[in-house]
Amino acid sequence: MGGVLSREDQRKRVERSLMGKRSKARKGEVLGAAFRQRYGFKYTRNENGMAVGYAVNEDKMAVVLGIFEMLADGASIHQVQRRLEGHVPAPGGGEMWSRTTIRSIVEDDVYLPLAYDEVEPLVSAEIAARLDRDAEYGIWYYGRHTTRRKSHRTKARLVEKNPPEKWTAVPVNLSGSGLRRKVVERARQMLRDRPVREPATVGRFNELSGGLFYCGGCGKAMVPDRRRRKTGTAYLYYYRCETKHSRGKDACPLPRSYRAEVVESEVWDYISAVVTSPERLNAAFEREIERLRIANRDPGREMEAVTKRLTELAEERKRAQVLAVRGLLDPDDLAVQLGRITEDKVALEERLEACKGHNEHIAALEAYRDALFISYLFGGPGMHDPLQWPPEKRHALYKQIGLKVIADPEGGIRMEWSFVEDAEAGGVLDTTRS
Repeated sequence: MGGVLSREDQRKRVERSLMGKRSKARKGEVLGAAFRQRYGFKYTRNENGMAVGYAVNEDKMAVVLGIFEMLADGASIHQVQRRLEGHVPAPGGGEMWSRTTIRSIVEDDVYLPLAYDEVEPLVSAEIAARLDRDAEYGIWYYGRHTTRRKSHRTKARLVEKNPPEKWTAVPVNLSGSGLRRKVVERARQMLRDRPVREPATVGRFNELSGGLFYCGGCGKAMVPDRRRRKTGTAYLYYYRCETKHSRGKDACPLPRSYRAEVVESEVWDYISAVVTSPERLNAAFEREIERLRIANRDPGREMEAVTKRLTELAEERKRAQVLAVRGLLDPDDLAVQLGRITEDKVALEERLEACKGHNEHIAALEAYRDALFISYLFGGPGMHDPLQWPPEKRHALYKQIGLKVIADPEGGIRMEWSFVEDAEAGGVLDTTRS
């Protein structure tokens, strides 16, 4: 009963908080709870120091104006990004501007100047009465998205977009911003009309994508790419460094891109020496499974102890609440007791999940080892021939054994594995190949 009441109280606190934010937005005030204000603006505050609106930040708004003008003149987001980097700090304070940030600025209605007659239907009569009929306003919306936790065991959240009728419009005075409606609308139209490039992954499975192939210069994952010499000719497929591509040739020391067929063949030629030897591969899996078991000698016993302690904490919570109901425990002391119990409970639940994950990882390795061995014995045509393994099967194996391929700026590639060992030599495989 105490647990139910506690969850109900927590739900009501959340509802009261949301009601307060919604009420503030309906009064025509901007919330100050965001990670940061919209770029180009600064908060205006009331006598209590609380953020209630936006005012134009002239220095940053000049950058926003430049973004719109460049896009309206036909520049791409990539060109805008390159122009800003090294000259203007990004909204987060770093040097690198995200393309998503630039696009979100262009699509945000807070930068679109609207006349009084266009704003009036969007807000209440009380708010409209306070507006200057000769000024232009952007619209900041409250309630465009709803977030909720996936479960009480994780901090991960789900973000859902609300329908427009649930949004609350808050007018923002754009006087002194220099924004012109024609320029903003043309910039938006240029983005909408720009043709979308077909993904480089169309028509081909890139077996080293998805966090397997990394740039040795900047450390970021290599991405698939394709090129052709002229229209009508066949595409050639590559892996390239995204940093070098988006930030310029001096941003990363990696000298070139890598032909996909060549690097994939080199990796598979080396890996297949182990993969096509079931005895060596089985021994490698056995050693990794044994290592994991030694690292956590008795997860079952630990899970039992953690579960028992969680039950004890639930009993402690009930006793504390009963004492409080009877007047034998001060409310402040109850809050301290419940806070301590909650902290212990969260820590124990995290440990319980870790134990379960440990067991699940071992079970997954055992299942994958058995599946590989069965594929050798009963696999279809070509399963015993490494040259005929499909790319999807190679990719799955690379993921399971923890393969990491690194493009060396000095030339060639290097391979690192998480656990595969050479059973015949009795030592770790030489996983460096140039």
